[in-house]
Amino acid sequence: MESYRYCDDHDYMNALYSGKRGMARPVHTMYMCQVLIFLQYMNFDYVSKMVYNKDKDLVFVYKPTGLWNEQEYVYEMHHLE
Repeated sequence: MESYRYCDDHDYMNALYSGKRGMARPVHTMYMCQVLIFLQYMNFDYVSKMVYNKDKDLVFVYKPTGLWNEQEYVYEMHHLE
């Protein structure tokens, strides 16, 4: 029985490990949540793609609406001139 170790008697069960579990991981999780929220509210006021149709009377404009989303807008050229 003396050769068996107690379940908490391991090298990784020390003050540094418990500090990492108690402070560093929750702080890192909250930081990543804040980064994700910041990325969602970033200014996406730009055009990612602009394409004319074959007759060049319509313009298809693609603008980002989020991190991975795009929305297509269609404009007639005679209104833009």
